[in-house]
Amino acid sequence: MYKQKIIAKFILAFAVLAVIVLTGYILFNRLNLNMDAQAEDTAETVFNNISDKSFKAEDFADNFFVHIVNSIIPAIKIEYESHYETKMPGIIEAAVKAMVSKAGVDLTNPLTYFRFVFTAFNQNKNTKEAALIGKDPNNIPNITNFEDAPEGTIYFSEQDEYYAEEAERQNNVPQIDILEENIKNPDKIEVAKKDPLVLLYHSHTSESYMPETIGNFHSVDERYNVVSVGKIVAETLEKKYKYKVIHDKTYHDTESYAYSYNNSLATVKAQLNKQKSLKVLLDIHRDGFSIDLAEDVKKKLKNDYTVKINNKNAARVMLVIGMANENYSDLEKFAVYIKKKMDTLYPGLFLRIDRKSGKYYNQYFTDYSMLVEVGCSYNTIE
Repeated sequence: MYKQKIIAKFILAFAVLAVIVLTGYILFNRLNLNMDAQAEDTAETVFNNISDKSFKAEDFADNFFVHIVNSIIPAIKIEYESHYETKMPGIIEAAVKAMVSKAGVDLTNPLTYFRFVFTAFNQNKNTKEAALIGKDPNNIPNITNFEDAPEGTIYFSEQDEYYAEEAERQNNVPQIDILEENIKNPDKIEVAKKDPLVLLYHSHTSESYMPETIGNFHSVDERYNVVSVGKIVAETLEKKYKYKVIHDKTYHDTESYAYSYNNSLATVKAQLNKQKSLKVLLDIHRDGFSIDLAEDVKKKLKNDYTVKINNKNAARVMLVIGMANENYSDLEKFAVYIKKKMDTLYPGLFLRIDRKSGKYYNQYFTDYSMLVEVGCSYNTIE
């Protein structure tokens, strides 16, 4: 009888182990298939030269069952991490991340913890943002996650954005003409020479120029992307004009084009919290078009975005402002002021001012914020 009980327990344990192994194998293959399908679906909408396997195991970090299987059968976890070339968070780390994310808590910002624990703190949730630009805190967006980002239509690829804007042009959506004579100059900025005045950053950091055409003109090689433009701007402002500049080279778009502005928002907030003296915020981009256009169209676009300055070819500059901002009129003053200066110093370099309805572009922190498009994807890096 005793031997029979031992054998029965052994069989039961073996059966349970077999079920767990089989379940883990099925689960892994299911996740594998799902991830491969997701990679196929998104291969043309994520603009970077990082493998599609960069869709990380964090997608399943809050799946308790996955962690149980990984704990019982470590080989599955090892195989999973090997396949996706990334380390999966531990069960405790994943649980903490999931908890704070769902509670809206930012571990780097103690105020969010107090807001979660003491609801009265929510009444003052915009105080920090208001202090940065000195405006009504009730009218300043408090963006804590992607779902709250008030960017209007959010595009999941630059290609989608181009096609949407092209459709607007085909439907003859009118552009508002600026009557420059009616636009006053912006207020003068008080400059403290010893403190940083200008922040340069790139919401679409990987945007590249010819000859780097990977992923519809995107690259993490700074020799060919907009970071190199920001570097030259920073050096010129500092060496020639003696302004202190912070050039933030954080890549905000390499994992998701759609999250770019939410990611750059975190960068802007962090820099403003570290350096209260920052007043001029320049988000440097390049304009983009589809790589599939006909050669004659590409040639025309390059001509439209190129001008000769002092007998050298230069990429023309477009300024973009979000009309949803409370400080839109001040942003417009700044844009027109830049245009006038460009027209005086380098006639033809200025291309146009583009206004986007329903967009913020993180321009509500100061009245001297600007999204600057330097040339387009068909311009060469030179």
